[in-house]
Amino acid sequence: ATVEGQVEAAYLESWDVYAHAVYHLELDEQAFAQVYAGDALDLRRTEVRRRLDDRRASFVRLEHDYVIEIDPDGAAANVIDRFVNHQVLIDPETKESLEPDPNERLLVNFRLQRDSERWKVVFIEKVVS
Repeated sequence: ATVEGQVEAAYLESWDVYAHAVYHLELDEQAFAQVYAGDALDLRRTEVRRRLDDRRASFVRLEHDYVIEIDPDGAAANVIDRFVNHQVLIDPETKESLEPDPNERLLVNFRLQRDSERWKVVFIEKVVS
């Protein structure tokens, strides 16, 4: 796969891992370490642990609209995603929605770096637009 294809696959996989964790209220440390590193890993772990403590499950659904910018040296990339967020809180037992769809457009930059094995999200920054 191309570098851009690898970055895209890693980015989408990071969302899958996150979505599974907040839906099922379980933190799979190994899965998180496969797709996140650095500040992003700390951020996501902290969020999921807080959700576990508070029993705040979510159903994650997004409409992605991203561009991928690979650094000239090919060792890092940015995924700039102007996505529509449809994530809602759900009852952890019944999985029924507890709130209306926010239908909120967000602009977020996801920084990815390649380690010896794979691309990982290392930094997440909401962009004020």
